Amino acid sequence: MKIKILGKTDQLKGKAFERLMRILLDYLGYTDFRPDIHYTGMEVDLKGEAKDKVKQESILCEFKAHERPIGSEPLTDLFGKLSFK
Repeated sequence: MKIKILGKTDQLKGKAFERLMRILLDYLGYTDFRPDIHYTGMEVDLKGEAKDKVKQESILCEFKAHERPIGSEPLTDLFGKLSFK
């Protein structure tokens, strides 16, 4: 599936994509979204908390937009960020 995000600038496209992901994550059971979370030496685009407080789960998101399929490097970078959290 391909999603086309429209916007005049890359920054506007990024914000529109982030809003779309918040809607999707809300549907999947997450809430209390906080953008641009900073940890020592890194930044994560979005953090959300599970609506089900019994689970006490968090989700960390890093958003990337590319015209073509990408390799494993962005996933490796995210894994590295999460490993040092």
